[in-house]
Amino acid sequence: VLETERTFIDFFLNMKNILKNHEAIVNVDQKWADIEVVLHNNLQKSKDNIHNNLCNNLDTPRVIEELKTLIKFTNIYTLSQPISSQKKNLLLKIAKYVTHILQCFGVITDQDTNEQDDLIFGFQWEHSSSIHNESLYGKLLNSFSNFRDMVRSIARNSLKNKDSSEVLQNEISSFVNNFSIPSSTNNNLQQISTLLSLFKENVLNSSSPQELLQLCDYIRDYSLPHCGVRFEDNNSSSSSVWKLDNTSSTLIDLEKRRLFDLQKYHIRQQKQLEKERKQRERQLLEEKQRKLSQIPVADFFKLHPDFLDENGDCIFNNFDDNHFPTSLTKDEKPLSKGYKKKITKLLNKHKQLQKKYSN
Repeated sequence: VLETERTFIDFFLNMKNILKNHEAIVNVDQKWADIEVVLHNNLQKSKDNIHNNLCNNLDTPRVIEELKTLIKFTNIYTLSQPISSQKKNLLLKIAKYVTHILQCFGVITDQDTNEQDDLIFGFQWEHSSSIHNESLYGKLLNSFSNFRDMVRSIARNSLKNKDSSEVLQNEISSFVNNFSIPSSTNNNLQQISTLLSLFKENVLNSSSPQELLQLCDYIRDYSLPHCGVRFEDNNSSSSSVWKLDNTSSTLIDLEKRRLFDLQKYHIRQQKQLEKERKQRERQLLEEKQRKLSQIPVADFFKLHPDFLDENGDCIFNNFDDNHFPTSLTKDEKPLSKGYKKKITKLLNKHKQLQKKYSN
């Protein structure tokens, strides 16, 4: 149920973002291409199916599934087309139809909609005292979003150009000092204005592009969710969009983000501890090898730990003129060819170790 509710909420949020500047609707070519024809046909098909399901003893589950299918096709369309070329009248028609069906079931109330305004659809935002108050946030949030986008752009360009802190400060100061914050009397608007003021002040006090980018992320991830506002950054461009959501939803996402960040922190800590452990092991091995390299070649088979028994005595009994062992102490039998080959490799490795630490 919660997943279905989230599907509808996200759909209306996306539609409101696309249709936010509704005056631009008339400026977009409304001639449909094949993709719009397909989407419109899906709308008509959904209408027919929903009508039949309603006539079939009000088959609500199938109606909801049909609406979710229509939303899926609509999302495919919006994701595949640039916002500037999307046929907003068609999208508004779909959004109003989904609203109408949910209103029939009482999911959307009369307080959420206004029949005199064709651009009102979906759920009313919880901080709105009337249906028109949602639009009052547009001016402030547009300013907030544009200001933050500009700060991000300056910081990124500074990183790219490797500007000095003085150059960065001059550019930031010039931009920030010319930026004014829209006034407001609404309590929640005042809260957002306060956040913007603090953000502006912190931006002026920042000394590096990394710090500016961290501020931009923090205001998006940890401050605005308390006001029921989502900022979504577009990775392919420097612009971002804002959406008004239920504070309970944004705070749930905030908690998820905190848990995710905490998990990432623990993972980083574990990696750091593992890195330090391996570094210590390398240091101990280095010290051991350096110490062993000090054993003279002539005494390698007499003093190296690999050739000493549990009492610290040499395991070999006899040696030739080249100080190479010929027999073991315990049985005094001649060494086999295989064993001689094995310890010869160890001797050569010891000689290489001596060369390494003698340089």
